[in-house]
Amino acid sequence: MTPLDVPTDEPTASSVQQLAPGLTSAGVTNSGALLRAHTAYLENHSTVTRANSSVVAPNGTVVFSVNQTIHKSRPGDRIAFSSNYTGSISDSTNVTRVDGWTVGEETYVRQTFKNGTTGYAQPAGDSVATDGTLGATTLSTYLSDAEQGNISVETQQVNGSPRYEVAGALSKSNLSTDYRLSIDEQGVTRDLVAVQPNPTGGNSIRVHVTLESADSVALEAPTWLSEARQQTGTPPSSMPTTPASTTHLGTSEYSMDTATDTGENGNTTIDGLVETTVT
Repeated sequence: MTPLDVPTDEPTASSVQQLAPGLTSAGVTNSGALLRAHTAYLENHSTVTRANSSVVAPNGTVVFSVNQTIHKSRPGDRIAFSSNYTGSISDSTNVTRVDGWTVGEETYVRQTFKNGTTGYAQPAGDSVATDGTLGATTLSTYLSDAEQGNISVETQQVNGSPRYEVAGALSKSNLSTDYRLSIDEQGVTRDLVAVQPNPTGGNSIRVHVTLESADSVALEAPTWLSEARQQTGTPPSSMPTTPASTTHLGTSEYSMDTATDTGENGNTTIDGLVETTVT
């Protein structure tokens, strides 16, 4: 006679593992928890974000690209950013580089043009918007999509620590974007890769954004700041030493429609992921 199995109170071992807040080995279970963990990290650390966004021809040639670096201090009261533009697309700007510095409510921008000349501006804080920072607006689009399923989760090792690669495809306006998020154990998205193929065989769009800690790196004012003050007519004494509020280089709503580069005032947008606007 075969003995019957004796019931026990021991729980059955689950093959699903908790990897990070809102993330298990089966997928994203709570996009809000992941977003809160990521936002808390940004608020409590100095960070450097590096972003590359490119328009790529069918033969693999990069016809236009933007390389952007954003350095934000831990209190958020100081932000330095730069954008380099190479190549050209329809209606492309004649600006080859934009450098910016924000302290409190004051923002200064230096633009370098194709003819080698430079210009300075002191725009209002809201008129300087930098996306590609892995901020809340852009990141929430991907995390919300990943929570719907149809994704894969793989574990990689980076400098001895696990990174969880979440890969999926986001569809919008009859266009599909393949994406990959690299998330650490804290729930912080450290790396984003997004590729939008052209369904008609034309140019595709590729975006790669990384987030690094910069707590040990001092954020110093740029050497061109005094000249910018002179050119814009702002005396150094009018600059606040203890700013009352922060000008954020925030995010724009996600868009993967077309690659555009508009006007000669420094406005450049590639697929809404990496954007620098100077007016």
